[in-house]
Amino acid sequence: LLDKAIGAKFFDILRTQQQLGYIVQLAASVPLMAPYILAVIQTEFNPNYTRGCMEKFLDDHFLYVEKTMTEDEFETCKAGLLSQLRMKPKNLGEEARANVFALSAGA
Repeated sequence: LLDKAIGAKFFDILRTQQQLGYIVQLAASVPLMAPYILAVIQTEFNPNYTRGCMEKFLDDHFLYVEKTMTEDEFETCKAGLLSQLRMKPKNLGEEARANVFALSAGA
């Protein structure tokens, strides 16, 4: 759900506004024991500079989600995630990925 709440802002701020790189992406994964957020920027900038920009963004926006996000914003993000989870697979590859995930999670 966190990636739904801040993913578009990650792209907008770090790619569009700061122009750090062409490929800018924020994604989430929920493996068996430890969910995580994956932040990716392909850039020509110094890695330490880029990492600093990413860390500042994440610090600011984690704080936003924790302290400032309204109930309406949260409900919008939640509804989007639920809609995505309810979508039927479009092909066998999507169905296979869903089944592998369910099996690895012990479902």
